[in-house]
Amino acid sequence: MVSQAANRIFTCPANSAYPISGMKKTQQSGAAQTQAFHSQKNLEALFEQAPALIAIFLGPDHKISLCNPKFRHVLGDRDILGLPLRKAFPELEGQGWFEIVDRVYRTGEQASGTAKPALLDRHGGKLEQLYFDFIYQAYRDETGKIAGVTVFGLDVTSQVRASEELIASEERYQAFIHHSNEGIWRIELDEPILATQKPAEQIRQMYKHAYLAEANHAMAVMYGFKSPEDMVGLRLSELLVESDPRNTEYLLAFIKSGYSLSGVDSHEVDKNGKDKYFRNSLVAVLENGMVIRAWGTQQDVTEQHLAQKALSDSEARLALALKASKMGFWEWNIATGDLMWSEELKVLFGLKPDDEVTYDRYLSLLHPDDRANAQRIILEAQQTGKEYRMEHRCIWPDGSVHWLLGQGKAFRKNGKVERMLGTTMNIDDRKLAEDELHQTEAINAALKNQQAELVALNDSKDEFISLASHQLRTPATGVKQYIGMLLEGYCGDVTDKQRNFLEIAYESNERQLRIIDDLLKVAHVDAGKITLTRMPTDLVAL
Repeated sequence: MVSQAANRIFTCPANSAYPISGMKKTQQSGAAQTQAFHSQKNLEALFEQAPALIAIFLGPDHKISLCNPKFRHVLGDRDILGLPLRKAFPELEGQGWFEIVDRVYRTGEQASGTAKPALLDRHGGKLEQLYFDFIYQAYRDETGKIAGVTVFGLDVTSQVRASEELIASEERYQAFIHHSNEGIWRIELDEPILATQKPAEQIRQMYKHAYLAEANHAMAVMYGFKSPEDMVGLRLSELLVESDPRNTEYLLAFIKSGYSLSGVDSHEVDKNGKDKYFRNSLVAVLENGMVIRAWGTQQDVTEQHLAQKALSDSEARLALALKASKMGFWEWNIATGDLMWSEELKVLFGLKPDDEVTYDRYLSLLHPDDRANAQRIILEAQQTGKEYRMEHRCIWPDGSVHWLLGQGKAFRKNGKVERMLGTTMNIDDRKLAEDELHQTEAINAALKNQQAELVALNDSKDEFISLASHQLRTPATGVKQYIGMLLEGYCGDVTDKQRNFLEIAYESNERQLRIIDDLLKVAHVDAGKITLTRMPTDLVAL
């Protein structure tokens, strides 16, 4: 196109060395001269109005013999006609332009280029970077000899700069995409979705037609992929858990918001099917009432979600445990004075679930004998940050007294106590058991004392029996011997009546000795000195 336009313009006589308005006119007459005149005028108008840069350089020093207004304006509106090219534009030295003109003039070969840069001093003292598409052709005289060089060029500076800006913008975009810690994605649709359809139908078509067209590295990592290319092309249904009603609510909110949503969580799965949770900001592109694509960013909040779920589960388990153990929980914000009691704790103090509780009311519920000690322990915990444990009594509104076990801890920051939390449980049963145990221990101690007294008495008895037996047996034995001697006649004959009296005395003494022997046996049994031996016995004989 550039070459054809140049050929159409440069149809002037080959030996012309001046501007078109000063070219020699061939001698013609009549209608032919008139026609040539009009053709010349048309050529001059085209030359003057052409948006291209047009010029003719003559001679080996490339004097600027002809140039149109566009050429002069783009190159700085300088007075350059008749000047050698190097003198007219000295700043082009070393930029390759002069060498191209020299080669065309020397060889006659056409030279062309696109978006060739040129540093030009258009306004005096400051070089500007411009870009040109150009064609240099040899300009020959009537004999065919090269007389100069014709120039046809286009200023493409704005196009090049726009292209460079586009490239730079794309590079910035890619750099931002690549280095962002957030997942960045673009969703395309196999078929556009009519935005006036019912939301349920739009959601169905999103799952059916949407696919991932672009993603950055951060997003790929979130899903367990090594690079974005590994996940491009995945269907929306492969990422977003369609069966989760929270995702339906998420897409429904996106539609109802006018296809622009921020800070909404979604439940998705990575390449291994593992649950993931993301916080999304997204916007759709609509054309003619049709949704054609969507852009968005996302943050991986899986750990945060799981931590929140674990906290909720823990709180649920704690509530069940407190309820099962009849234990109450409390938390006290020291800065604001807010005191939170669980329903179980209020029950332990005889209060209703909807009763308001303050620290002062808590103190008023304590038994007067325990109140000062409780205040001292709580104050000490606030000052030290140590855990505390205390038993105290409380008085219910109905006047009944109950025992409680309280435990708590103060949390300090920058040397100041911020909050306290703790638990309380009823220990009435334990206190009752302790009282019963104390009573049992007292009874056991009394019985033990009684036992010791009985043992002492028994020892005294044994000692008495042993002593008495010895003391009684000695005279009784003597009596037996003397009576026996009398009966044997050692003192002479005795009458029948005397013998009868002596036998009665002897038998009485024998019974006494047997009693003494039995007492000694009892003492021996108590002392464990009697060994029983088993042996066959004839019960009939007994």
